[in-house]
Amino acid sequence: MAVGYKSHAIYVINEQPNSKMDSGGLFYSTDDAKTWNKSITAGLNEEPTAIAVHPTNEKMVVIGTKNGLFVSNDFGNHFKKVIPDLYITALYFNEKGDLYIAGVNSSSLIKINVNTKEKQEINIPALDNDDAISYIAQNPTNEKEIVIATFKKNVYLSSDSGENWTKIADQGKGISQK
Repeated sequence: MAVGYKSHAIYVINEQPNSKMDSGGLFYSTDDAKTWNKSITAGLNEEPTAIAVHPTNEKMVVIGTKNGLFVSNDFGNHFKKVIPDLYITALYFNEKGDLYIAGVNSSSLIKINVNTKEKQEINIPALDNDDAISYIAQNPTNEKEIVIATFKKNVYLSSDSGENWTKIADQGKGISQK
């Protein structure tokens, strides 16, 4: 599930029918979950591994898979693969609409401005071969502050846009900062 930061558009990858959604698939709501609409998902023929919604454009949803990044600009009805050959593990749109992408066996985050298509690589701490980023967040009041969490429950904080990282949790246990 993912929600637009300012638009509040909600997208859900539903695995099976329930009381609100009559089938599996990608659904979205733009009225605080009162109604749900099923997306067609044309062009997306791979199993999702991550999802994110643009903060202000309720029509834009991105989905990561084991084979790349797919973008839709029409409520998930049509997708286009924009980054191939990357096993995506986490996606995050910041408040400005920049997309952060994390993948398996990657030594960096990819940051893309979705309007200009400008890409930037942000180095991350060295991770074990069997670990990867599972979550990315950015402080909405301080864009230089980024947090990443891994599947092994390690958490890292950067206060300088990824130039330096401090490990603040090790396997789910907080680390005392002195």
